[in-house]
Amino acid sequence: MFSKQYWKTRSTIAAFLLALLFLLGHLLGNLGYEVNGGKQVAGYFFFSPYMNWLPVDISSNLPVAWNMAAPLLSVLAGGMFAANQGRNGYARLLRTRQSFLTYRRRTFLAAGFWGAMLPIVVLGLDFLGLLVIHPNVLPSQWLNNNVAISYLGFGANLFYAHTWLYMLGWVLLVALYGASYAIFSNFLYFLTKKMVVALLGLMGLQLLLLSVSIVSQVSLAPIAYLQVVPTIAQPSIAYVILWPVALIGISLLALRVPTIEA
Repeated sequence: MFSKQYWKTRSTIAAFLLALLFLLGHLLGNLGYEVNGGKQVAGYFFFSPYMNWLPVDISSNLPVAWNMAAPLLSVLAGGMFAANQGRNGYARLLRTRQSFLTYRRRTFLAAGFWGAMLPIVVLGLDFLGLLVIHPNVLPSQWLNNNVAISYLGFGANLFYAHTWLYMLGWVLLVALYGASYAIFSNFLYFLTKKMVVALLGLMGLQLLLLSVSIVSQVSLAPIAYLQVVPTIAQPSIAYVILWPVALIGISLLALRVPTIEA
């Protein structure tokens, strides 16, 4: 998974560069609060690395854009390995050295690693950057209560009672989703041999489910679960965990069906 055949691919590099733009945009936006006097107006205690962390921040549209883009970035980071290797003929070279099962298992492991690593790196660096910008003040329902998180947020009580545990759990959840997206995208290529299907197949499904969710006001799209404050409806924890497990489980079929191998 650390081989240059993975991390030196154009799609992986592009994914991390795009993620870096989101990171820099968010940090620069938070620096702007010092310039335009936002802290003096709202009060210093409302600004902290926790309250303004990328998944939690509701002060601008950038975090919403990140939540929507994160799945596609994870697909770019790890979901295009099989497509890239199949397109340039490298997959056939690898198959002369590795068995069918070994090749696909390593592809899935590398995809899961890089698909999960992208959101981990972004969220970790975002928090460290915010520690430099804002005072290190833990969230409090009395001192700096965020009404949106308190009444609409996913696991709001845990956010205030055990902030570090909440943040760690959120990073692991987003990493799990990133890994499952990347693994499933490689599975789509193994199944169809179409790069466009590997890149946009899962996103197309999510947009379809998102449209149904908006009409029915029932949260069905996994893309909506990456927001601490959901924009449609509060999903159940079981349903949130079900999606990545299902995507990875379906992808494992590629290890058992050699007939879909080129």
